[in-house]
Amino acid sequence: MELFNLLEVTLPYFEKLHEIDLDFIGKFIGILVGATGVGVGIILFSLILKLVVLPLDVFQRISMRKQNQKMKENQEEMEKLQKQYANDKDMYNQKVMEMYKKNGMSMFSSCLPMIVSMVIFFVAIGSFNSFSSYSNLENYNTLVKSYNQTLEVNIAELNEDNLTYYIETESVQDENGVTTYKPTGTVKYTVKTADYSKQGDEKKYFYYTYLYAADMNAGEIVTIDNAGVISYKVDEEKVTFAKISELIKKAKNKSYFIDADQVLSDKELEKEIYSYAEYTSRQSEIDQINEELKAETLTAEAKAELEARKVKIEKERSNAAVREYFVEGAQRAVKVTYDKKVKNDTDFFWIKNIWVTDAVYKHPVLGYKEFSSSIVERRSCSCNSESKVKGIPAYTKDGYATITEELAAEKKDMNGYFVLIALSIGTILLQQFVSMRSQKEQQKYSTVDGQGAGQQKIMMVVMTGMFAVFSFMYSSAFSIYLIISNVFSLLSTLIINKLVDKSLEKKAEKAELEKYNRRFAGRAAATNGKVKKVKAYDADKANKKKK
Repeated sequence: MELFNLLEVTLPYFEKLHEIDLDFIGKFIGILVGATGVGVGIILFSLILKLVVLPLDVFQRISMRKQNQKMKENQEEMEKLQKQYANDKDMYNQKVMEMYKKNGMSMFSSCLPMIVSMVIFFVAIGSFNSFSSYSNLENYNTLVKSYNQTLEVNIAELNEDNLTYYIETESVQDENGVTTYKPTGTVKYTVKTADYSKQGDEKKYFYYTYLYAADMNAGEIVTIDNAGVISYKVDEEKVTFAKISELIKKAKNKSYFIDADQVLSDKELEKEIYSYAEYTSRQSEIDQINEELKAETLTAEAKAELEARKVKIEKERSNAAVREYFVEGAQRAVKVTYDKKVKNDTDFFWIKNIWVTDAVYKHPVLGYKEFSSSIVERRSCSCNSESKVKGIPAYTKDGYATITEELAAEKKDMNGYFVLIALSIGTILLQQFVSMRSQKEQQKYSTVDGQGAGQQKIMMVVMTGMFAVFSFMYSSAFSIYLIISNVFSLLSTLIINKLVDKSLEKKAEKAELEKYNRRFAGRAAATNGKVKKVKAYDADKANKKKK
């Protein structure tokens, strides 16, 4: 919390900023988003990721489709095994495995690609989560920088003329009651414009201080005589202005103040500042004191006390008004930056912030609790990572409230309408349904009691529920990834199934043709091998379809 007194008006200025380091996937997402825009970048990344794993998907789906066709071709044998070993599941499984081996089939041929795809999926979750945190933090940092830049024009510039320092001391009493003073080893450097009359139109109303633990051997401080008088001995070779200025410029723990007296000496500024609510709101207290001072029975002591109280209130309300005048100006600049830059960089059709869930209960500008949690690096193994971030002034509750003061409406506005969540759930449900239908025979004969299909339905419900949870938990950007991934998988499944079926059908026709040629070699020679499908083959195929 900021300290306030009558001599100094504290200024909330946020110099230190937190950053999140991205992994190579996050950096790749950033390149795409920066080059094409946030929505298109996410779609491109989703498509590229699916293309990377496409060979695995193709291999998996071809294997599954072939196994399903093999099951269909061996339907009679599978049904026979189910009846024969209806009460012996272990033996049934053993016989099925033998049948698989005999027909060149494998239950595990599609497992490895599926495992790899799942690993990539969860890596994508982590990358999107990390990049969402990164984006939310970067957007907030953009607002902080806009706030700071508005104030920076009034901050005193560091030079040899306006840099002063003194050594903090502590009093020590000896056994005789004699007080002496000893240096604490801390130096307080202050950068403040000394002569405002020389600044012209570029008056610097803000100054700052920096506490530095001095090296007693570096010549910054040293002797105290018997009377407790401190003698400052500065070794210019060891403590130069260049070294001190470099130290101050790099420091991230400076305290900033407003020189209220100098501000109010500007009559134009004074007129504006005294119109602020912070100033006018306490006028009733001043009026009350003025009325009390009119009392004829008032003693000199009581009058002095009232006068002192009046001076204090006058100073407090002036300081508060000065502070708010500059802070509110910076906050208005934050609102402009949000509308012109951050808002344009994060919206996507109806979604106001793509890095937040597409939901009516979410808001384009996060509340502090959600924001402070989202900006912490989840990949970090440090247990106190969150506390370290929250310890930086810009990311404290008060700091966040100061920066986002003018964004109250955005903190309450709806970020979306559940559209992407509904599409995520709908597309995974459809994709799972199509995949399940393409493995009908495989599911039917995977268990002795034919319950494989039922188990697959349960899996479909579980997968749909899992995707629903992810859609509600993570950002709209991740929902877009899910939708693109699901649609891509759905289309690839339909196309692969069609191509595999045609390939298998051609192989079957070729096998029938070879069989026909062996049985009727003379007829085949007479027609140069160009014979039509025989009726027996057509009839056989029709019977299979009926079954």
